[in-house]
This record gives sequence, structure tokens and C-alpha cells, in this order.
Amino acid sequence: MDKVAQRALEDLLTRDLDAVVGPPPEVARPGDAVRAWRLPAGDIDALVRWGLPVTHPVGAATHSPTADFQDAADPALTLADGARAYRLASSWLRDYGAIAKAGGVFGVPRPGNTTGGLVNTSVTAYVETVWRWTRFCDLVDPLEESEEYETFHWCLDRFAAWAVARDPEAKSRSATGTSWWEDLALS
Repeated sequence: MDKVAQRALEDLLTRDLDAVVGPPPEVARPGDAVRAWRLPAGDIDALVRWGLPVTHPVGAATHSPTADFQDAADPALTLADGARAYRLASSWLRDYGAIAKAGGVFGVPRPGNTTGGLVNTSVTAYVETVWRWTRFCDLVDPLEESEEYETFHWCLDRFAAWAVARDPEAKSRSATGTSWWEDLALS
């Protein structure tokens, strides 16, 4: 097992978020409309301070969200239950939006995709997790390419466990019994 990669992952999961955020990839921050969004103040502060990564997903990051902030002050997305959400990010399968007033982040299926659901219980948890996931993909892609499968799978398991520990309520509220991040890491 690659001990250097294991230590690098542990460092990634424990270091201050300010040391994780930044180029590459490009950092996108929401426009001025974010100040009118009806979200908890701490969630708006997290979006303004750290933004979200702009990614070009490949390898382990194929399904990763990339920043795609809406410009409008009113929610742009509608969930299956009718709840309204502010679009934060997107991937080829879904949009990701923060629920007005509550702040939980949900995946909203795009046409041709049926899977959506709770990603994180707060925007702040989402911002932290998506940044660490983006850096995580940079760490594990070379392991997969070099066929270091034991370390690669250990890293996937470790990230999934970290994501559940970071936002345990997201897993407990999941209809499938697993968190969205577990599904992403372990699928």
C-alpha cells in the first residue's frame, strides 16, 4: 500500500479549508445576487469566501459537480416535491441547488437522468466537501492509472467515511441508507 498517498489523503482531510481552496482548478464565486438569496448567513459567507471549483471532470471526478452559479435573486431550480433551490453547480447528470430558507444542497436530475436527492444538509458542508473531493480526485487518479488498486480503494473508502463523519445527517436522511458522497466515491 502506498503510504505516501495515505498520508497525503489524511493531510487533505484534516488541513484548514483555506489551504485546500484555490487554483488549479479555477475558483468561481457567486455574483452579487447571492446577497439576496434566502439562505443562512453562514452558507452565503462560505460561498463568497471559498466559492466552488470549476472542474473539467475526468477519471474519478467524472461525475463531479462544477461551479455553475445562477445569476438571479430568485431560485432557478424546482425539486420533485416543489421546493425551490438556488443553482450552485452542475454535472452532466444533474444540477445542484441550495434549498431556499433551509440551505440543504440537493441534486436535481437533468433530462434523461432520474437520480437526485440530498447531497449535504448545508451549503457550508457542501462547499467544504466538494473542494476536498476535487483535490481528492487529483490525488487518486494517478493511483488508478498506475494500477495501485489497493491504495486507490483504501482512499475511496477513507473519503467516503470522512464525508459521512462531516455530515452524518445527510446519510441518516437518505432514502438509500448511504450518503450521496458515499455513492459517488464507492460506485
